[in-house]
Amino acid sequence: MKTCKIDGCDVKFYAKGLCEKHYARLRRIGSLDLIGKDYEKHDYVGTSEYNTWSNMRRRCNNVNDKYYKNYGGRGISVCDEWNNSFLRFIEYMGNKPNPNYSIDRIDNNKGYYKENCRWADRTTQNNNQRVRKDNKSGVKGVFYDNARKVWTSVLYKNKKRVHIMNHKTKEEAIKYRLKAELEYNRKF
Repeated sequence: MKTCKIDGCDVKFYAKGLCEKHYARLRRIGSLDLIGKDYEKHDYVGTSEYNTWSNMRRRCNNVNDKYYKNYGGRGISVCDEWNNSFLRFIEYMGNKPNPNYSIDRIDNNKGYYKENCRWADRTTQNNNQRVRKDNKSGVKGVFYDNARKVWTSVLYKNKKRVHIMNHKTKEEAIKYRLKAELEYNRKF
């Protein structure tokens, strides 16, 4: 009888050449497509970086993942180099500079690949979110206030409101919101 294909595992295989534990794990993270390929040996399994890589792949590749609609479902993918190799991913990204950092796509409408990813803190992540679906202005921080019948521009930094202003037109609100963001970023 054959044993599991994962190096160092001598359990008799269960399905697709893997023991039950490894089969369930690879199925859960959406990596059954890697069965039969050479497995990478590294000491990162269970680390925050490895979990980031696994979660990134799962969100983009597994239609059963609860976050798939916001990633793979809207065309966000992982480049082949990273999708097939954790070592290639960690070679480019390196270790997290701080445990509070997570992976961030610089352009949220593009996928996970070298030029579009970085480690970022929560504040940077929050400032880099895409515009909400219900945003009628198309610009983050600019919205129509129905109660006052005015366009409002708002800027938050570190969970504190640093700018708010009401305007007669959407264009004026967008202009002032962008201006406030530039001025605030220059100060700090």
